[in-house]
Amino acid sequence: MNGWEIILLAVVQGLTEFLPVSSSGHLALLQWLFGPSGKSDLSLTIFLHVGTLLALFLYFRNDLLRLARSIFFRPVPVEKMGNSLFPPQGRERHYLGLILLGSVPTAAIGLALRTYSDAASGQPAMVGFFLLVTAALLAAPRILRPHSEGSPMISPWQALVIGAVQGMAVLPGISRSGSTIVAGILLGIEGKNAARFSFHLSIPAVLGAFILEGIGSNAWQAWAAPLPLLGLLISAVTGFAAIGLLMRVVARRRLAMFSYYCGAVGLAVLVVSAFSIPW
Repeated sequence: MNGWEIILLAVVQGLTEFLPVSSSGHLALLQWLFGPSGKSDLSLTIFLHVGTLLALFLYFRNDLLRLARSIFFRPVPVEKMGNSLFPPQGRERHYLGLILLGSVPTAAIGLALRTYSDAASGQPAMVGFFLLVTAALLAAPRILRPHSEGSPMISPWQALVIGAVQGMAVLPGISRSGSTIVAGILLGIEGKNAARFSFHLSIPAVLGAFILEGIGSNAWQAWAAPLPLLGLLISAVTGFAAIGLLMRVVARRRLAMFSYYCGAVGLAVLVVSAFSIPW
């Protein structure tokens, strides 16, 4: 791949990994558009994942530091330090347990669907269909819970359901962030907290995908190559910006705005597939 293609893939990865439009779906479509040269190699894929992981660590650094401290130090009881932090002060260990609990169905379902997901990635018509599913999901909160404020807390069963939804988002065209945030809102969780939990829950998932892709590969031999490092930096910067944008969108209850985009792209892909050679 040449430099411009790597830059484009890095921008797309950084933006679509966190905006509710499906990074896997967009990367699959770009690979089809570019032809054989558009298929990113394993080294670049891993580097782009590292970039988006860095974006998560940087944006949520204060949350992650609080959670890390709670492992080694006794949390301050809620009644002594009541505030609006999420997770609530003194409940960090419980919250870590919810993240671990939600990661179990994510891993199980994600691994079970991995073969089907790989096959669907090579069929743009399937990507278009799943983008339409994402469009419907993003419109659901406005239709089903138009005025609901939601609960500030998350229960174990809600974490399990959101984790299961995240596992299904391995399908190309199903947005991980969009589907998990919508699931949280529909389960009665406050929008901003559903978004934060979605991003916190994504860290083990992204880290797991990064490790899974890197096992047995020689990807790290290219760590000093300028183009992969540039891709890593670009995906980190664009990913950081995308997280901030989505958090503001959720706070303003404008998540449905992305449903129009996903619907338009999904329909366009299906129309092109209907009038072209089989995808």
